[in-house]
Amino acid sequence: MKRIVLLEYGAGNTRSVGFALERLGVAYSVESIPVDDAAGYILPGVGAAPSARRALEENGWWSWLEEARAPVLGICLGLQLMSRSSEEGKVGGLGHFETVTRAFQKAPIVPHMGWNSVKSKGSRLLEGVPDETDFYFVHGYRLDDFPESTGVTSYFDDFAVVAEKDLFYGVQFHPEKSGEAGARVIQNYVDLCFG
Repeated sequence: MKRIVLLEYGAGNTRSVGFALERLGVAYSVESIPVDDAAGYILPGVGAAPSARRALEENGWWSWLEEARAPVLGICLGLQLMSRSSEEGKVGGLGHFETVTRAFQKAPIVPHMGWNSVKSKGSRLLEGVPDETDFYFVHGYRLDDFPESTGVTSYFDDFAVVAEKDLFYGVQFHPEKSGEAGARVIQNYVDLCFG
């Protein structure tokens, strides 16, 4: 049976994402080493880029993610790891999105935590979600805007929060903690995987 795989690498919110998939009736498994038989993969993330990359390299997921052959959704840190690099620990990223992960410069309070509206720029992940819908964020780093960005928000300046390119998708917010709108984003991703 086809399923969604949640990558387990000690990044924190795997359980919350799993519960979100269960609520949608989606079959999933949590895997700590690469498997190639899933319809899609979710790279969840709460933590720091250097330790996340190290853990993904140690269990073989990093090299798998460089050449993924099924849709991958990065959440929060998972999205940031898909950029070219991160200022956090001067870590190289997977390079799927032509941007850099940077620390907030203008924000007086970091991490950015709470609900912010997201403006779609033609996002497939945001289909069926009203524009300017609020999603839940908690992060200290953010992506510069870039061509593959399909959603933006503003927290003392505008920055990219949704990205889509080829088989790679990412959201800076936490859809698993964003109520009905977040469930719609996850369902849209699942539909892309099984569609």
